[in-house]
Parts: sequence; structure tokens; C-alpha cells
Amino acid sequence: MANADSLVLTQDLFEAVAIGVFSVSLDGVILSANPAFATLLGYACPADLLVARINLFNDIHVFAGETRQVQQVLATGGMVPACEVRIRRNDGVLLWGRETLRPVMAADGKTVRVIAGTMEDITARKLHEEIAADIETKYRSIFQNSVEGIFQITPGGDFISANPALVRLFGFTDEQALVRSIHFTGCWTDEATRQAFVQALAEGQELQHFETAARRQDGRGLWIAVNVRTLRDATGQVLYHEGTIEDITARKLTELELAAAHRQLQHAKDAADEAALVKSDFLALISHEIRTPLNGILGMTSHLLEEVHEQDHRDALETIHFSGDCLLSMINDVLDFSKLEAGALELEKLVFQPGRLAKGVVDLLHIRARERSVQLGLSMAPTVPEAMVGDPTRVRQVLLNLVGNAIKFTDHGSVTVSVACDLNPDTTATLRIEVQDTGIGISAEVMPRLFQSFRQADPSITRRYGGTGLGLAICKRLVDLMQGRIGCSSEPGKGSLFWFEVPVAIAAGDSRSGPETGKEGSRASRPLMTMTQSLTILVAEDNPINQKVVRAMLERRGHRVVMVGDGRAAVEAVRTQVFDVVLMDMLMPDMDGLAATQAIRALGQTLPIIALTANVLQDERDRCLVAGMNAFLSKPISSAQLFETIEQLTLQASGQRDAKPVVVDVLDFQRLQTMVNELGMPLLQDIIRDYSREAREACQALCRPSITAAQAIPHAHDLKSTSGGLGLREVQDLAGRLETCALDNVWTQAEPWLARLPAALDRALLELRRALAESPGAGAIGW
Repeated sequence: MANADSLVLTQDLFEAVAIGVFSVSLDGVILSANPAFATLLGYACPADLLVARINLFNDIHVFAGETRQVQQVLATGGMVPACEVRIRRNDGVLLWGRETLRPVMAADGKTVRVIAGTMEDITARKLHEEIAADIETKYRSIFQNSVEGIFQITPGGDFISANPALVRLFGFTDEQALVRSIHFTGCWTDEATRQAFVQALAEGQELQHFETAARRQDGRGLWIAVNVRTLRDATGQVLYHEGTIEDITARKLTELELAAAHRQLQHAKDAADEAALVKSDFLALISHEIRTPLNGILGMTSHLLEEVHEQDHRDALETIHFSGDCLLSMINDVLDFSKLEAGALELEKLVFQPGRLAKGVVDLLHIRARERSVQLGLSMAPTVPEAMVGDPTRVRQVLLNLVGNAIKFTDHGSVTVSVACDLNPDTTATLRIEVQDTGIGISAEVMPRLFQSFRQADPSITRRYGGTGLGLAICKRLVDLMQGRIGCSSEPGKGSLFWFEVPVAIAAGDSRSGPETGKEGSRASRPLMTMTQSLTILVAEDNPINQKVVRAMLERRGHRVVMVGDGRAAVEAVRTQVFDVVLMDMLMPDMDGLAATQAIRALGQTLPIIALTANVLQDERDRCLVAGMNAFLSKPISSAQLFETIEQLTLQASGQRDAKPVVVDVLDFQRLQTMVNELGMPLLQDIIRDYSREAREACQALCRPSITAAQAIPHAHDLKSTSGGLGLREVQDLAGRLETCALDNVWTQAEPWLARLPAALDRALLELRRALAESPGAGAIGW
């Protein structure tokens, strides 16, 4: 019974085992097979396999030579170790199998009865091995033939492998020589880079394009870029590092050369910028030094022309005045050209009337044309819009230059200004202005250099007519700046036609109603009124000539003049006397005009202050306005411009200024009541408590003797903002003035306002307490 059970168990195992189990005769015919073996060979069941009388060696094994060797070994009772064989399935598909065969001996122990065997399907594994082998072959090819160095190193930095490119890179003959000779970072020449690399690897970073300087075996330097990653085992332990090394020496050398070239260019640029600054300062100085005596020449000759009636004396004075005007024109040309050359000239976009502008130029130059017996006319095309948007100042400047030249170079005949406009489908247009004369004309040879700097048609032109040769060059640059075009056609002896075109926009609401009405440059035009009121005017001027000129101009109009020689005296005069206007020179000893103006504004005075300066550059104008001046006049001073400016400023100030300093309200009660209504009393009191603490801290910080302008900016800005939010006008005003001083880096001039700030803050907080105490629901105020 036990034997029967054992047989049953053996049969069950035979049937259930997952690998093929079989037996064959000595000649290879399959005698028995389990289901797994039948399935492996493509049969539905073992019975089908046995019926087919399949021979293991002839039908299943693919390679007959191997089969005969196996049969010979088995026939003698020898053992055949497990081996991998190529087998053929029933449907012809080739598989890989792992086969074991052993002889089963007869009872006599000498005769082989059958051969027992097993067969495992290893096709999938073999396929993977083939793929892996193919990948290995490709990798090995890349490794051997790559132009970049490829490496593997231990966690400690010793080389495990290096490809030929890397071997060549470092100057070795073979891989083993490299591996034995150097550590991975041993050839790096920068210690800081080496430490950074080692630290990054220790932290597990994957490095991309890590650049460093290194040295070859022969001592020559090179630059390399390293890419490296870390490989770890299942537990996270570092197995090794691998990556690539690229020789970037050529690129680095190029970069170094470019960097050197950039430094040279930067040095050249800095030198050019410094030269431009020196040039600008030089021009400002020259302008000041020349304009100051010119102011005396033109001012006193104008004064004498009003007093002298003898014709021969008037002729001499007019000659002096004309010569001074010519010199002033040259100076202005040089300064304009310098600003254009430096790119410091900015365009405006204003509404202007082209017809009115052209008529103004013609009216302005009409007397000069009449003196030369030249008829000056204006022609307006009917398509010219009444109003345009552009830069009327620059258009007028170009037109003045062209018409002035036309009159200068025309001994008899006429000069005609023609204005036309090409309208586009949208709201843009092209303004075209032509200046036609019957003058001396220009030869074809000199036309190409007509708009070049410091060039005139012929040297004799300069001797006969004068000028710098900059006028047309300035016109060309101005028109280019306006993105327009300028040109000329001419014939010697028959006159010239100069023209320019500039793009403009059509002003909204244009009615093309004609050139004689409306506004220009968005500023209302009004005739200059004769000033009948006698004013008390303070003049701060250190130059004796300029003092005489300005005093003569003002006293002739009936004004009372107080003259001081420096800014400190001007401040003291304003502190102790009442004035209607201050004329302030910019460059004075002890205290200049800017500092004096700031000190006067610190007193709370709002009387008009007009800058008088020989420096006509834009940054000088900006500094004047920032300091608190109301207007800017350049020397030589035009009496008409001076009195028009005084009249405009005094009219603006009338009814708004008295002799006492303007007092700013401590508290805006309407603003406070709005906050009470919007926020409610409890929340507002919390806000004011916070404000009280922060405002006092800001006040203390601003009043520290050691505080700098940069440190003062945030304190002053925050105090101005929060005070304005609560309606504390006096504190807001003082904080705003302090912020301006800090932003302008003139903190030393903030002393007058700093002295007033603590008391102003105390007054503001007291007024807040009183106002809130009278409000319903105020309760106890604890601040």
C-alpha cells in the first residue's frame, strides 16, 4: 500500500512540476512527458506528444553535432551536465532551453535502460542577455570612440576606468598608466574648485558642466568641463561615480580674450564717458564765462540804445549789439550740437498749430529780411490741419535756421516759406515745410557735405557771411531725432530750395479752420501786458557787470532793487524784508543759488524765485526746479523775457501770497471726520496709537546727528505717507521736504525742517487728541 501511495505522489509531482520532465530511449524517442514539457514543445497534452513519436535528438535539438556527443556520453552511462540548447517547437519556432539529461540504469547497473531529463524555457532570459550584450557592445563602442573623456571613479576619487579620449586628454599613452598615475582631482590646479567639487559629490549632487582648470601629464594647462553622477546600491550606499570630461580650453581662451577685450572696451567707454563729462563741464564753464561778459555787452548796449539818440553813436551801439548777438548765436549752436551729439536732447509731444508756428517765424525774421531788401512770404496749403501733435520747439528751431540762412544768403529777391501736409488714412500725417530763396545758390560739388558739421559751401562764405557751419548739421540731427527727412536742391546763382518732413499726429477735434486762432504747445497765448505795478525785487548776483545790467533794466521799469552779492545774504534779506520777486544767480561765493533757494523755501516763503545762469544745459534747469525755483533765465538776459517772466509769476502769486510765511494747517479736520465715519472710533484710535509710536521713532531717527541721506529716505517717506493719511498736513509737509533733501543727497540742507519737526509732531498729536475727545463715542484716549 505504501508503494502505491508513493507512486501516486510521484505521478502527481511529475504532472504538477512547472518545468518539463521527460524520458527518452537511447536513440532519443520520447517515452514519457509531463504537461509542462508538452506545452513547451507546442502540444496540448503529453498524449499528443507521445503519439507523434517525437525524437529529442533529431526533432527537438537544432544542432545535430552536439546531439551525437550527448548520445555517446549517455550510452556509456556517463552524466551530461546541464546545458543550454537551441530547440525547435512543434510549430517551428526556435526556443532556448536549459536541459539536463542522466541515464537510468537497468537492474544489473551496467545497462542504460532509459534517459531521464528536464527542460526549462530560458528564451526570455537569453533574449535579455542578447539585448544586454548588444547594449554592452554599443556602449563599449561609444566608450572607445567618443571624443569626450568618459570615466568611472571610486567614492574616494580613484579611477576605475577611463576611455581613450580621456587618456589622450591628460597626455597618457594607455588607460592603465592613467589609472595608476593620478587621482581624479589630482590634476586640478584650483584648490577652491577642487574642494567645491568634492563637497558637491559628498552631498550627492549631480553636477553638470562643472568647469575647472587642470594640468596635463607634461605640465601644460587646460580647461575641462565635468559632468558626473553617482550610482548607489539598493541600500543607498555609493557604488561609484561616472561621467564625462570635455576639453573646453579653446572656448575658455576665447572667453578670456573676449573678457579682456570687453575690459578694454569698458575702459575706453569709461574714458569716453569721462571725456564727455569733462566736455560737458567745459562747455558749461565756457558758456558761463562767455555769457557773463556778453550779458554786460548786450544789456548795457540795449540800455544805451534807449538813451542815445545821435545817429552815429546809435550806429556804433547797434554794431556792438549785432556782434554780441552773432557771438551768442555761435555759442548756442555749439551747445545745441553738443547736446545732440551726446543724445541728451529729448523730444516733447505737444499740441501746436503749424500755421501759427510758421507765421511766428516769418514775423520774427521779417525785420531782418526788410533790412536786406528781401521779400519774406508765407504760403499755407489748404490741407494743413489747424492743430497737430509733435515737438513745436524743434520744428521752429529747424525752420528758424533755414529761413535765417535763406535771408543771410539772399542779397535781393525773395524768400518764401511753404507749409504743406500729407494726410494718412489714420490720425497721422507728414508735415512738409519748404524754404525757397533767390540767393547765391549751392554748387553740386558741395551738396554732399552740406549737412556735415563745421562745413559751409565755400571758405569764402564764412569770411563773407560768418557762422560756425553748425546750423544745417543741427537741423539734420533734429529732423533725424524726429524721425523725419531733410534735403536741398539748388543751382548756383539761381537760389536754393531747402525742405524737411516730420511725422506728426492730427490733434483731436481738428477743424482745419485756419492758422490764426487757438493754442500752441498746449499753452494759451496772450499778449505781453505792460507792468504798471512797482515791485520790490531782490537780486542775488556777485558779478559787478551783471549787477549793473540787471539794476539798469529793473530800475528803468520803476522797480525797487535790493542787491546782494551771495546766497547767504539773500537768505538773510528774505528773512528780514518783504520782496515780490527774487532774481537768483546760480554761481556765487559762500552759498550758491541752489542752497540759498532751498534755505528760503525752508523759511516757508513761496515768493517767486527766478534763476539767472550762464549754464543753459538741461540738467542745470532741472536742478533749479528741483531746488524750488519757479523759472529759469539764461544769460545774456533779454529784458523782454525777464519782464514777461516776472509778470507771469507775480500774476500767479497775486492773491495767494503776503509778506508772512505761508502756514500749513496742522490738521485736516474734514479728513479726520471721514476716517471716523469710515473706520469707527475704536479702530481709528488703534491706528493713531500705532502712528504715535512709529512717528516718534521716525522723528528720533531723522534727528540723529549721525543719520545719512540714504538712511533718512525710508523714515521720511513713511512719516510723510502715514501723516498724510491721517490728515496731519504740517507733519506731512515737513516730512516731504526732508524726503526731497534725502533723495537729492543734500541732507545737510534739511536742518531748518528737522528743527521744526518735533514740535510739529507734538502739535499734530495734541490736535488729534482734542478733535477725537470732542467726537461722540471717543472714550478714554490713551496715547
